[in-house]
Amino acid sequence: MRQKFLFLYILLLLLILNSSAQTLSKEYQTFSFAKKLPTVYFNLSPNLPQNLFPVNHGYSFTTNPNLSITVTDPENDKLRVRFYGRKKNTATATSTAGKFTIILLPDTQYYTAEPQGMYGGKNSMFKSQTIWIANNRTLKNIVYVGHLGDCVQNGDKYEMEWKRADTAMKKLENLTLTGLSEGIPYGVCVGNHDQTPSGDPTGTTKFFNKYFGAARFQGKSYYGGHFDSNNNNSYQLFSAGGINFLVISLEFNPTTAFKASGGPLDWGENLIKNHPNRKVIVLSHYVLNNDATFSYQGKAIYNRFKVYPNFFLMSGGHVPDVNAEAKRGDTYNGNTVYTILSNYQGRPNGGHGLLRIYQFDPANNNIAVQTYSPYTNTYETDSNSQFNLKVNLTSTATNTVDSFVLINELNDVPSGSNVDVNWSSLQENADYEWYADVSDGENKIIGPIWSFTTQSSSLKIVSSTNNQLSERSVKLQPSNGYTMYPNPNSTNKLTLSFNKEIKGKVSLEIFSMMGNLLLQKTFININNSVSFEYNLPSGIYTVLVQTDSGREVRKLVVIR
Repeated sequence: MRQKFLFLYILLLLLILNSSAQTLSKEYQTFSFAKKLPTVYFNLSPNLPQNLFPVNHGYSFTTNPNLSITVTDPENDKLRVRFYGRKKNTATATSTAGKFTIILLPDTQYYTAEPQGMYGGKNSMFKSQTIWIANNRTLKNIVYVGHLGDCVQNGDKYEMEWKRADTAMKKLENLTLTGLSEGIPYGVCVGNHDQTPSGDPTGTTKFFNKYFGAARFQGKSYYGGHFDSNNNNSYQLFSAGGINFLVISLEFNPTTAFKASGGPLDWGENLIKNHPNRKVIVLSHYVLNNDATFSYQGKAIYNRFKVYPNFFLMSGGHVPDVNAEAKRGDTYNGNTVYTILSNYQGRPNGGHGLLRIYQFDPANNNIAVQTYSPYTNTYETDSNSQFNLKVNLTSTATNTVDSFVLINELNDVPSGSNVDVNWSSLQENADYEWYADVSDGENKIIGPIWSFTTQSSSLKIVSSTNNQLSERSVKLQPSNGYTMYPNPNSTNKLTLSFNKEIKGKVSLEIFSMMGNLLLQKTFININNSVSFEYNLPSGIYTVLVQTDSGREVRKLVVIR
């Protein structure tokens, strides 16, 4: 009887629990969030180029070499690949190139405001700044211009304000004024007055992206890319005085979302990690108060980036006080980062055209900072407006990246492809440098600088006979051209494809990078293509193909 009662009790308890679970399930099924969290899309940069040929510090056996790399993207995006090259300047080991200048434009909101005349500002003041910059590009060697945000006063309310900003900034792109086909490299930050509602980073920046979106900068060599789906956070790459620079332009965003996982701060840190040999400047609208204390966003940037020794300068505006000039220096592990505030909207006439001049002097590791108005042609010379920053600008570059020339550009390249371009008419027995940049349309990665030496037009081939080395020379001449696939190759089969049927003998020789002959084959009267078996370990090899019309060299990458 007791056991029967216990059984019934347990059965009843199970029925109650099951009923409760169903009720809870229904409650959970009908529960919903009032507001869905926004999805953040974080586009990853392409990977650094791999499997280069000619190998770094290696040799080219021709004065018309093919430069070759393998390009990949973590998201399998199609890629644009640009190859750059120059003859190596071996005259100097350390660059002490001349002075150059960077200009920073603080808040221009009262110059562009609608109606005109707000606090005495007018767009002629803004235009006087950019016209002066363009006219003085050569005299002062101006290499970059950064706008610190608040281009306009009313965000997306009045498009006329953006048209005024566009008219002024176009002076920097003017070929006649600057003498440069791309104009002077520049970037623009998003300030709180560029957002709608004002100061809301989750709001809209419709007109900012219409007038200063990625489309405006697409195709310019200095434009690196942007974060997420718009140009609110972007970066630029340029070089001057033997120094390579990375400038990160960050949107006004004093919220926890700025430093959240996958947010703009993570994106910026990833850029610094991918450009360890570039000096880093960070520009954002509000980073410092006029008492030289960090803003929320300025502190977040400094604390995250201070561990990187190439980060040395940060600047912003925003503070509307009449005395909105301040600076501070913070040192971490021996590296000093300077943070600068400059904003003149609280001055008469909305700033009266005042801007900041940063003159870099690599020979003396110094940056001379000045405050100047092209509109009134006057300098401010008090200690907050004119000062020097001691910065380590030492560079061991033998020349500037500016002296590189574009060899060729390839578009819509699938991730994982082996791409090559021909670099013709080089000199014999000379040293050359080259690099490649790879872009997925939003972000760009720049590979390291590689070098090789051209040998005379005779290719010296070392072979072994009775354990004795002998040399023979092959005169390189242009042929009808061929392709070789798969390359990179993970199989034991290789195919040569010619652009026409080949009559007569075709000889093939494969060499190690040390010049040792590893494989030799001969084919007769092939019909456009021929395949053969081979067995080589992983590595990079030189393939020489000879026909009656000439000889050509290719790189073969074997992956096991």
